[in-house]
Amino acid sequence: MSFLQGQSVVQRICVLKKHLIYRDFQERFENRFPLQRVQKKKLTFKERKEFEALEVEIPLLEAEKAELETAMSSGTLSNDELLAKSERIAKVIEEIDEKTMRWLELSELA
Repeated sequence: MSFLQGQSVVQRICVLKKHLIYRDFQERFENRFPLQRVQKKKLTFKERKEFEALEVEIPLLEAEKAELETAMSSGTLSNDELLAKSERIAKVIEEIDEKTMRWLELSELA
């Protein structure tokens, strides 16, 4: 997981927990529905490109999140600026979660 380099320990733990929760869910699902197991496939060209793009996008979003957190905790923002940044950070966190889950899905195939 090269995108974890340079991340804080807490951030690494959060990503790894998400990965473990996802894998646990996947294993339980496969155990309950063994007939639906599909042979592992390799990444297609498009999926490989998406995987590579996610490895670039996730750290950029994490950096933007850190900048927003720093700005919000500085105490120098007006109410309007604080509201705008809090709305943006919510969107960034949602994007990070979505992209991380997709990265995990693709990493299972890689």
